[in-house]
Amino acid sequence: MSRTLWNVQARFYAILRANPISACILRKENEALLQLLHSIPHRTFRAVLDVGTGTGNAITVFQQAGLASQHFYAIDSAEEMVSAVRQQFPTVQSLCAQAEHLPFCNHTFDLILCIGVSEYISSLPQLLQELSRVLVPDGFLVITAATSTALNWLRYALLHPLFLRNEPALRIAFEQADFTVVQMRNTLLQVQFLLRKERS
Repeated sequence: MSRTLWNVQARFYAILRANPISACILRKENEALLQLLHSIPHRTFRAVLDVGTGTGNAITVFQQAGLASQHFYAIDSAEEMVSAVRQQFPTVQSLCAQAEHLPFCNHTFDLILCIGVSEYISSLPQLLQELSRVLVPDGFLVITAATSTALNWLRYALLHPLFLRNEPALRIAFEQADFTVVQMRNTLLQVQFLLRKERS
């Protein structure tokens, strides 16, 4: 979806997610994410990055998991989304950037959250390569991917052209990018992974 459409949707994103069906789905997705975050052996991180932050849902889940970070960054391609995060989370360093071209040095983060992003990226290998570049060796990546379900096909009605993927293809892509699957959760909309970056 184009940056312009994301900026338009950002203005009524909370309303879209507030209806009972969307709220229930989001609650279930977040419960699964919490389980993944609880399984990470660390409680405190030096630097965390939320890729495709939207209005900051993953930041909230990170906090609910009882995790902490000395430095927390959030990026999104839509200026309106970044503005919303700046208002709600003033201590988070938020900026506009593309997931495939992150404005950070190599090995900057020890945890990256990439929730609800990969289905909008045509080249999963390119996304994984960029996430790996800014992640420290032995760092963790929490990433989700949309699968071919009826609910995801309905998302096309909201002008969301998705790249739907299956678990075997995802696992191959992770392995090729030197990520190891630590845990996995299946939800209504997505498959969620906790990955660890292998040392070279």
